[in-house]
Amino acid sequence: MVIAGYIYVSPPVRSELSITAEDHEAPFTGLMILCPSKARELGLCTPGERGLHAKYRLVVQPPPPPEVSLRLECRLFEKAKYSPFDNPLFPVRRDWPFAIPIPTKDATSNFTCSYTRTGEGTFDLDLAFIADPENGLSIAQYVLIVTIGYDEPLLPFGLLTRNVNATNVGDLCLLGYNLGKHPRPDTPESEKLLGEFSSCDEAVLWQRELLHIPPRPHSRVDSGLLRVLPTIDGSMSPGEWSDAGKLSLGGGNVDVDLYAKNDKDFLYVAVQITPSVQTAASSRFEVRLYFDVDHDYTWVAGRDVVYVYSSNASYSGFIRYSDECRLNFLSLVSDYFGTASYSKLPFCLTPLNEPGAMQGRYHEQPAGHWVVEMKIPLRGEGGIMTEPGQVVGTEVGIWGGSDNYRDPGFYGRYPGWGGTQLIDLALASG
Repeated sequence: MVIAGYIYVSPPVRSELSITAEDHEAPFTGLMILCPSKARELGLCTPGERGLHAKYRLVVQPPPPPEVSLRLECRLFEKAKYSPFDNPLFPVRRDWPFAIPIPTKDATSNFTCSYTRTGEGTFDLDLAFIADPENGLSIAQYVLIVTIGYDEPLLPFGLLTRNVNATNVGDLCLLGYNLGKHPRPDTPESEKLLGEFSSCDEAVLWQRELLHIPPRPHSRVDSGLLRVLPTIDGSMSPGEWSDAGKLSLGGGNVDVDLYAKNDKDFLYVAVQITPSVQTAASSRFEVRLYFDVDHDYTWVAGRDVVYVYSSNASYSGFIRYSDECRLNFLSLVSDYFGTASYSKLPFCLTPLNEPGAMQGRYHEQPAGHWVVEMKIPLRGEGGIMTEPGQVVGTEVGIWGGSDNYRDPGFYGRYPGWGGTQLIDLALASG
């Protein structure tokens, strides 16, 4: 009884899992080829050349007993980067696959996953694409997360078992051409071979442009011209934001309404967040407004900026992007990233000079929601570095739902969330 109790209350035992693409000599790991109609029209492939399967070799250590029944799960997430970034938005920690903090959207339903045992602790994994191959938007780079689990017998006849599992991360490049094929000889791109690309992302971008696949639609909000001066107190009084442009956004566990208006000197922003799940309703939260000033999809040191409101006042202010402050710029960094950067926060975070320029409030009714209001200068040391009439790239970052800042509980939004591109914010002039 004591032994059984100990085993059943112990955490699952973790084993080691490695993932290797079958054709690791290919320019991209885990290459999978689609052949959309437009690609065939360009002479890139024929219907019989559709390769809708990617093969991987899995090695589990220590090897599972041959008589156990394995549980295998594959999750696939599409990387949401369709334009070049000099700096990736988030680092990837391969040894903590469930906390991959990169902009992704779940694409698991587009694939099937099956395996064949080939030896002691070795398996062949077949990943098949089952969605519409004519949908060019599927041409993308993916993250593959594979989990293998089984019940290990500790006593004969299955009287006592313990759960063992292993997880690892692989890459998948889903392209619209057959490997080695290229455009017709009479096209300018005819000399461009797949092997010449240095990354899947570069090949995906080129193929999508060549096939005239439109980018994902931009969200846009037109800032209103200031007529009603708001009180920055975290409470949206009736009529206070009636002259503002408004954009409604989804965000996983939250629904977001973004309000914006400006005069010649300041941008006034209100963000109203309504949790869509009960666990997200907490008085601890953080809201960030990111600004890609030149809208070039690159975080530029000394220019791009994020304005941070936190229910912990010591974490509120603005962070100008730099290599040294990169992690603090993107999020409150936890140990998942391998670096606890709280020690750098006082160096990176600068309070807004004007008192009352940023305020948030947790509201019990209706159903618990948050409101953050900001008054942000357009110029100067703490400003966005732009002018009325300009269009800048922006995004809302939302964290909260926990009393522990190192484990916020959920991430509502962040740059590139769910495959979206940055929001176009058009500043009013006049």
